[in-house]
This record gives sequence, C-alpha cells and structure tokens, in this order.
Amino acid sequence: MYVESGYRGKGIGARVLVAIEAAARELGARHLVLETGVYQHAAISLYRSAGFKQIDCCGEYAASPTSVCFEKIL
Repeated sequence: MYVESGYRGKGIGARVLVAIEAAARELGARHLVLETGVYQHAAISLYRSAGFKQIDCCGEYAASPTSVCFEKIL
C-alpha cells in the first residue's frame, strides 16, 4: 500500500489494514502474510503495531535481501 506524502500521519494506512483484515476474516482466511522492503520503516512500524510478527520470507521473496515479511493469525 502507498499513501501519498500529503496524507501520511492521518491513520489512512492503519484503516486500510483494518479493512483488509476484516475482509480476510469474512472470506474465512486464517492468517495474513505481508511483504515490504527493508527501507520501508513506516510500513514495518505499522505492521508491527497492528500485531503482525516478522517471519521468514517465502515464495518469490525468499531470496530477496531487501524483503521483510510479516504474518498475523486471524
């Protein structure tokens, strides 16, 4: 997700993340996995504050030295 600089700090990313979690639960998902980059400090902070835990990356991100992956059990 990307929030334009003029709108950052207003909780938009957090609200989008809450909506994604709600939709996933409604669809019966049991966990969510997110990927971001090592330099995306705001995203990493948002994911951690929303209860996501860092995990080993998998799939196409497994070999990426710039990827950071997170998981949340729903």
